[in-house]
Order: sequence, then structure tokens, then C-alpha cells
Amino acid sequence: MLNIKAISKFVIIFFLFFTNSYSIEKVAFINIDLVIKRSNIGIVMLKKIETLNNQNIEKLKIKQSELKDLEDEIKKKQNIASKDEINKELDTLKKKIKQYNEEKDILVSEFKNFKKKELDLIMDKINPIVQKYMKDNSIELLFDSKNVYIGDKRSDLTEIIINEINATF
Repeated sequence: MLNIKAISKFVIIFFLFFTNSYSIEKVAFINIDLVIKRSNIGIVMLKKIETLNNQNIEKLKIKQSELKDLEDEIKKKQNIASKDEINKELDTLKKKIKQYNEEKDILVSEFKNFKKKELDLIMDKINPIVQKYMKDNSIELLFDSKNVYIGDKRSDLTEIIINEINATF
């Protein structure tokens, strides 16, 4: 009997303090990567980034080829030249390899900074368009689709946002 009273008190208290919460905010999501890849402004920005990346790769390939040629020359001279001469050339090669690695690190760092700057610029241009669309359609929250496990296709605004951006730019 004591257990029945305890359980009934628990059930009564539970239902007294139990409230349903209903959300009236409209929530949607977009694939921001796809928006950048398929919007006109994003395509231009991605081409700039790709061009710079290809230029950097070509510079590094040329320097790498020069280093490889120098290394091959040293290997050919190894049996013919004196040890002092070979050691000097090896030291020179090591210095050039170190210089190559430093240049490569600088190029990578500059490329990352350029890419970040370009992405920030495009986001600065896209955000007002997205915010206007959200305001016009009473959307409270907009998530990136990478952070959404599952959602109704009607809540995916990717194509609509791409069209809005392309109409603006």
C-alpha cells in the first residue's frame, strides 16, 4: 500500500510539472559548401584560389626538379671528385633543400591566408542576402547541413539561396 501511495504521488507530481514545449520558430538548413561551389560569385572565387594553387605547385615542381638534377650531378661525380669537393656540393645541396622547404612553408602559409581571406570576403557578400531571405520568410534559425543529422527536404534552402545569390551577382 505504501508503494502505491508513493507511485501515485510521483505520477501526480510528474504530470503537474510536465509541460509541453512547442516551437513556433521556423528552422531551415543549407549546404554552404554547395552554395559557394554553385553560386556565380563562389565560382569566380574558387577559380582564383585554384589558379594560385596551381601557380604555387608549378613553382615548387620547378625547384624540386632543379634539386633533383643537382643531386644526380653529385652522384655522378661521387667516384670521380675528391671527398672535400663532394662534401662542399652536398652542403650546398642541403642548404638549397632547406631553402626550398622554407619557401614551400611560406607558400603554403600565404595560400592558406589567401584562401581564408577570399572565403571571408564571399561570406561577407553572401550573408546579407541570406539574412534578407530569412527575414522575408520569417526564418529564425539557419543551420549548415553538415550539422543536421536529418531534416525535411522542404527545410533545405540550398537551391533557393543559390538562386537568390546568382540573381544579386
